[in-house]
Amino acid sequence: VPSEIVEQVIMTELSSTSSRFYNGCIFDGFPREVNEINMLYNISRYLDLPVLNIFNLKCSTEILISRLLSRSQTGHRTDDTIVVFEHRMEQYSAFSVAVVDTLCSATGYFEIDSGSKTILEVASDVRALLIS
Repeated sequence: VPSEIVEQVIMTELSSTSSRFYNGCIFDGFPREVNEINMLYNISRYLDLPVLNIFNLKCSTEILISRLLSRSQTGHRTDDTIVVFEHRMEQYSAFSVAVVDTLCSATGYFEIDSGSKTILEVASDVRALLIS
């Protein structure tokens, strides 16, 4: 999805007078490119909604592949293949690693090992960090 569309969707949703985000929100998989970091902070300043925490959920390649193959059998997704996964990882290496490198020095940056945990355990870890 082009960055301009992502920016428009985020601005529209967060600036809505009926916005349900007045207590904050979590972006999953955003920003994915370094230029989107600036976009995020510009939106944050414009809407006076500070970026307080950044969570990087880490998972080993082996676990990601296992989850993908499991999902392909139960979810009937045609894009859950090793070839597609390898392309996604190439994209991650090309773009998202630089995002992590840029954001890891930010105040409120946290890494969570999500590979060996259940969804509820990861949610609990995030909640504990938000409260602290």
